[in-house]
Amino acid sequence: MADAIDAELRRAPFGELDERLASRFSRKDLERRAQGYLRGLLDRVERKNARKLAEAVGDATPHGIQRLFGRVCRDAKAVRDELRNYVVEHLGQPVR
Repeated sequence: MADAIDAELRRAPFGELDERLASRFSRKDLERRAQGYLRGLLDRVERKNARKLAEAVGDATPHGIQRLFGRVCRDAKAVRDELRNYVVEHLGQPVR
């Protein structure tokens, strides 16, 4: 991804989330792909499938998105848990 996209991905409120998830990926390009994937899930992408999310982040094919959590991520469950914690901290209502 281009440097301009990388700078955009670091903007708040996602900068903290990016930092929390960075150690879960072995390379920067994989970390950036995960960042784009998460943004795509929250963006106004018509359908949330691998092809549409790949198009949203500028990839020519969905292969990178498909491999991201299936084979590339060190611990997909830990990414899921960290993302859930982040969402609860920033968007959730306290449980009573």
